[in-house]
Amino acid sequence: KRVVAALVSLPVGTPRTLLADSVRLGHLLWERAAVTGDVDIVADTAQLLAIAADAATDLARVEEARWVVASQRAEGSAEYVTRAETLEEMDASRQRLHDQLLDVVRTMGGANRRLPEAGGQGAEMVRLADAIETRRAALSGAAIEIERLLA
Repeated sequence: KRVVAALVSLPVGTPRTLLADSVRLGHLLWERAAVTGDVDIVADTAQLLAIAADAATDLARVEEARWVVASQRAEGSAEYVTRAETLEEMDASRQRLHDQLLDVVRTMGGANRRLPEAGGQGAEMVRLADAIETRRAALSGAAIEIERLLA
């Protein structure tokens, strides 16, 4: 449900495209795992897709917030001119979230290529899911600060 909600709510752009790519690759993994009977791959893929949905949603929010801040800075709004580092922080957050989504796409693509000899692939997906979730949690503090600045 989380993934579908994210796909429906995301505007056209990079976050939606990367999430859609993740979903397509995840669907292929589920189909191939059904043939091999690897239930761990199914659970790990679902976890990765949920994390990708959250990252895509966060990325879209950061991109929108960055546009607002950049527009206000361009107009000379004193509040945003004094926070010159805000755009740099947003750019860093945007890059990290983008990289997380690319990591999901790469991992699922690799898993699809290697699934027939899949021993251990599930563990790799769990490690990536944990790393992405840790980075996303760290970025949520930055997203809260951005929202506070825009309020």
